[in-house]
Parts: sequence; structure tokens; C-alpha cells
Amino acid sequence: MKLFTLKLRAGLILLSILFTSADIFSQSVSLNPSTSQTILAGGQISFTATRSGSFAGSGNYTYTWAVTGTAGATISGSNPQNTNSATNTKTITFPNSGNYTVTVTVKRSTSTATTSVAVTALVPNLYSSSGTDPLKAWNVNIVTGAVVAGPVDVVTPLVNTAGLAKNKITATDPNGSLYYIENSSLNTNNGVVNIYAVKPDGTGNTSVGSIDMNGPANNAGLGFVRLGCDASGYGWVVAGDGSANIYIAKFQGNGVNAISNVNTFNNVTLSVTGGTAADFQNGDLAFTANGTMYILANITNGTTGIYTLNSSINPTSVTKKWTLVDASNNNFSGSVNGVAFTQNGSMHISTSTGLYFIDQATANLTSGTVQCSLVSSITGLTDLASDATPSQSSLPVKLSAFSASLNNDVVTLNWATDFEESFDHFEIERSTNPSAFVKIGSKVSNHFSGRSAYQFEDNLSQSSENVFYYRLKMVDIDGRFEYSKVISLRRDLKSIKSVIISPNPVVNGNAAAKISVAERGTISLSIMDVAGRTILRQTNAVSQGLNSISINNIEKLAPGLYVLKVINGNEITTAKFSVNR
Repeated sequence: MKLFTLKLRAGLILLSILFTSADIFSQSVSLNPSTSQTILAGGQISFTATRSGSFAGSGNYTYTWAVTGTAGATISGSNPQNTNSATNTKTITFPNSGNYTVTVTVKRSTSTATTSVAVTALVPNLYSSSGTDPLKAWNVNIVTGAVVAGPVDVVTPLVNTAGLAKNKITATDPNGSLYYIENSSLNTNNGVVNIYAVKPDGTGNTSVGSIDMNGPANNAGLGFVRLGCDASGYGWVVAGDGSANIYIAKFQGNGVNAISNVNTFNNVTLSVTGGTAADFQNGDLAFTANGTMYILANITNGTTGIYTLNSSINPTSVTKKWTLVDASNNNFSGSVNGVAFTQNGSMHISTSTGLYFIDQATANLTSGTVQCSLVSSITGLTDLASDATPSQSSLPVKLSAFSASLNNDVVTLNWATDFEESFDHFEIERSTNPSAFVKIGSKVSNHFSGRSAYQFEDNLSQSSENVFYYRLKMVDIDGRFEYSKVISLRRDLKSIKSVIISPNPVVNGNAAAKISVAERGTISLSIMDVAGRTILRQTNAVSQGLNSISINNIEKLAPGLYVLKVINGNEITTAKFSVNR
């Protein structure tokens, strides 16, 4: 009995030690920032990991950092890193647009703690200048105008600048460079504008040429504040003397190499309808896809207007299209100095006191007074730029249908028009991404005043790509053109067949995603707001066929519009829904 009692006590002591050890070694690690982050591609975030609690063993701790998701992220310093410090900081660079997950693991002996933060890197779609301060890059919501990420510095200009432009990627400008002009003194510049260029990553900042806007025989000074690039890669400058004369010139952008093909149109002065040349003190310019120039003209603390140029081939006049006012229907305070289109045809306007927005529906108005909504109270902006040239102005053709179908590696494009007047031809363009299109064929106009149908076949048997994008370039007899919407077609079988949210709108705090998949697996669901921010996430196992998945925590969403994103491997499918209360 004595021996039995001794063993029993020993066992109780051992169990006590084990439970005590489990209680002692309770460890964790946290990250700062701790919430999901949104930045611009190429940007950096400094993360600090802080350990807490008790770790097994003794000595230093090992901090191991990892970034998964989109490739290319870099982590500063040594990794893994052994240290006795309670914190460990790393600066992580996210060079490419996409979704990343930053994970840190802290380990000592048998104890391990891990935590993660999601990072979304966005491509800049707006740029700004501020005199001698750095040129900046932004990402803005093209529907609401709100600032999503940025601004971040691109480069400090070599001169004081109030004119900025962003070129598209072209054969002569493979980087889609930024161009800026010197805001030189009207009393000393003799009508000569100095032009500079820099790559979007801030490298190659240099002078690329100059243009004598009003001719060698005229030494009158001009105000250089308006600069923009058209869809074909040409930069344009519109400059006035502040009282009676407005001049125009264009040049071919060659990136950080010297400009070429300069045209001053024989130093013509533009006539003004709906205003006067004296209205053109401050301002900017931007282009639609078919080459229509929108010119911003402002008198400090006075009236602001948008004018359009009569022709980019033989420019002789500008005509007032809109009068711009703030949200209270008043003239803007200070100067109004920048205009840039978004990809969907909305507009941003910069003033000395803030960044304003004109939505797409308003931007399609023919004429009248347009109210602008404030989206950022940032001060000091002197110009805006984007490479967006939306299809906005009307051609004498109305496209009523455009579709694509695939059969045995042959894509059949069908489209129809409701009327054609002074219209010449269609050019069919294809791409394997949404931006780099090439011409693959053409169709001449049927010249019908009523409905007219067209068809074009594209054989893909020699291509290894799976996703294709198509658009139509519609060209009238004067050479003006605009693009149709872009349609896409996928050759491989989708693993996600359908996504439906029920009920939609969500009214009682409960909703399910009905998702049909081709095979069993694990999918990720995330809910984003209209600004692109991820609000909720969850992961679910699915079976082949139709699955009904309850959306967790949907009752926490405020009323509004949202997007459900479903991810299965490399495939992403989205569905819109709204929440009503």
C-alpha cells in the first residue's frame, strides 16, 4: 500500500506540472498597423510586431516575416531575425498591384505565435503637381471620386510647375511618362515653354525640349499652366497672355527623350465663344478618346468654365461648354487649375483649396452650369493629370449592341447600329489584357439610316491565352473616332458557375450566397464597400454543384451598396448587393 500511495502522488505531481506549464506558456504577437491596408503599388508600409505573454525556453526570440499573394514584395533587413527585443519592425515594399498577406511568426523553443494583415496595392490613376513640391500619385474611386490611396511622392520637379500631363503607353513612350512645364514668369519667358518628362516610377527626370508658342517675331510673355496628352500620345499646350490672345501647340511625347513633331499651327490665336481670352488666367486641359479637347479656364476668385476646341487638325476656336461652381452654387475661392478624366468619363477638378469631382452622368451634359462636389480638402494643388481618355463625345453613329461568342476556338463578334450618318468604318481590336489592344480587322460602314448589323470572326486556334478582350474603334469620315465598351471572353471552363445573393437587398441582417461550382474545394468570400475596402472575410468548403453559404456578420454592415468577391484558386467572381434597413 505504501508503494501504491507513492506512485499515485507522483502521478498527481506530474499532472500538476503539465497543467501549470500549459498555463505559463501563453503567448501571442500583434502587428501595427493591425487592420487591412490599402496603398499604391510601389509603396511601402512599416510594420511593427510586438510579442506578449510567456514563451517556452530561454534566450532570444526568432521573428520570421513572410508576404504571400501577389509576387514581388520585399522585406527590409535580416529575415528571420533573432533578438531579445519585445518588438521587431520591418519595412515592406509592395511593387505590384494586387492582394498581399503579411505574416509574422515569433518562436522560442516549443512556443510559437503568428498573426497576419491583408494589404491591397492599387495602381495610380491620378497625378498632381504643387509648384516646386513633389509630383504625387493617387488612386481614386472612378464612380464616387473619393481618394482610395495616396497621395505618394513620385519625384521633385526640376522647376516650378503648374502644368502636368500623363501619357498613355505608346510605341514612342513605352513607360507612359509624366510631362510637366515650367511656370515661368510672363514678363521674361518671351512665349517659350520649357517641357520636362519623368517616368512614373520617378526615374529619368529631365528636360526634353521647348516650344516657341507665339513665334520668333513675338516676344510677348505667356502663362504656361495648361498641358495634357491625347489618346495617340501627343502632348498639347494652350497658353494665353492674360488679356487678348490664346495660343496652341502640340508635340510627340517620347518619354524621357527629346520631344519631336512639334506643331504650333502657324502660331494661330484662338477665338473664344461664350467668354473672352481674359478668362484664361488659370486652367488645364484634358482629352476624350475621339480627340475632343476640354479646356479649363478660370479667373482667380471669379468665374470658371470648361471650353472645347473646334478641331485638333485645324484649331481656330474654343467654345464654352459649362460654367463650373462649387456644391453651394458659388464661384470657387482662389484659383481653379487642374482637370483630369477618370476611366469611366467622370472628372476631377483641382482648386487651391481642394479636390472636386464631377460624376459621369453630369460630365455628359451638353451645356449649362455644373456643380462640383468636394472629395478632398487638400490644398496647394496646381494641376492634375491622368492617362484616361474616355469615350464621351458623340459620333454620328449609335452602337446599340455588341457581343461575342466562342465555338471551336473561333470568336464571332456581332454588333449593330441604330443609325449611321457621315460614318466611315469600324476597326476591330483585340487584347489579352484590358489595355494593350491591337487591330485585327475592319468593317466599312453600311451607310444605312436605320438599323444595321455587322459580324466579324476571329480564329484563336494559334493562341495559348485563355482570356480575350475586344473593342470597336468607330471612325467617322472626318477622322474623329471613339471606342465601344470593352467586352471579354474566356475560353476555359469556369470553376465558379454562378453567384447569387439572397435576399437582395438584404433587409433583416441575414443573407446567403448561392454559389454553383464545378468541383468540390475551398473558396474565400470577402465583402467590399464602394471605395474598394474589404469589410468582411470568410472561408468555406463547397461541394460540386449548388451551395448555399450563410454570410457571417452581414448584420454589421451599414445600409449601402457592396460587392461580394468569391475567390476559387486564381478565379474571381463578383456580385453586387445592397443593404437596406
